[in-house]
Amino acid sequence: MPIVGGASVDSADSDLRNDVQPNNDIMNAPTRSQKGFGNNGSLDLPGKIENFKAWSSTAMRCTKQVIEEKLGTTSPTRDPETQAKIEEIKRIQAKYQGMSASVKKMIGQMNAMTGLEQSLSSQFTIAAQQQPELDSEFMHNSEIQRVVATSTASYVSALELFCDGLDTFCKKTVPDTLTTIRQLEHARLVYDTYRNELERMESKAGRIAMQQGSTGGDVANPVSTDAAGSDTHSTPASASTPQQEINLQQLRQKFATGRENYLALRVDTDVKMKLLHENRVRVLRKHLQALQAATLSYFANGYRDLELTLKTLSERNALTNFSPLNQPAPSFLEVESPSTDQKPAYLPLENGEAEHHQRDVFD
Repeated sequence: MPIVGGASVDSADSDLRNDVQPNNDIMNAPTRSQKGFGNNGSLDLPGKIENFKAWSSTAMRCTKQVIEEKLGTTSPTRDPETQAKIEEIKRIQAKYQGMSASVKKMIGQMNAMTGLEQSLSSQFTIAAQQQPELDSEFMHNSEIQRVVATSTASYVSALELFCDGLDTFCKKTVPDTLTTIRQLEHARLVYDTYRNELERMESKAGRIAMQQGSTGGDVANPVSTDAAGSDTHSTPASASTPQQEINLQQLRQKFATGRENYLALRVDTDVKMKLLHENRVRVLRKHLQALQAATLSYFANGYRDLELTLKTLSERNALTNFSPLNQPAPSFLEVESPSTDQKPAYLPLENGEAEHHQRDVFD
């Protein structure tokens, strides 16, 4: 009977669990999705903690290396040729930035000058319409100012193109190379950190080995006495030898990895600096030649255009002045005043005498 009763109770429990199972599935659905979400790496706390520990250890060591380099207690790894190239790139970038600033100021001033020339041309045109007696002179000056404004606008376009080339080089091309240079500097710092630490650890291990050899191998567990001398106890003088070997091997691996990374980045930096130099020479030569042609065209062709315009306007003005319709009417002084070439006339007196007197009468 107890066995049967037990079987019946077990069957009842199993039925109850089967009835409750769907509700448990519904309740556990978010939990399962969260677990699956955690398996994707967003909640991988142990891995994140290990990464943070490794990063903090490297950051602390690199900070110590930087402080020692600032104090002069250790010597960093330097490549004089690469360092000279890096300084040259920074100097060229600063020069080109100053050049770009000067060109931008020049563009602003010439744009203002172009606006004034166009405004003056419009004012001359309006004055020619309002003052017919001076319409030709006003129109001539208006045309001259229009030609000058057009030539200035063309030169400003050439300056803007040159400025865009400088900005592209200084703000896009050079920063890409400087990013690789910063990565190289960081790799150099990590490499020097592990190198100096490995040297210190190997030097310490060598001293311990020499002490063990001189004392017959009893240095690992020397006997130390307290200050009162009441009792004695044995303490290890240093860490265990297997642990030291493990730490030394790990440090050697980190040193080898840092060295490979540093050498690879140094090669990449050399390649990028070479490509930067070639790109700078090719692009800047093209822009400088275009700017030179635009400058010569602005001053030479602009003068030629002005000379041609003045010649055309002078010919038109001459034809207009010789036209009989445009001859001005003589003034009253020119009409009533006698000419200096006229001779006085002599008239006889009224009494018939033969004497003649000069009269103010002209033919």
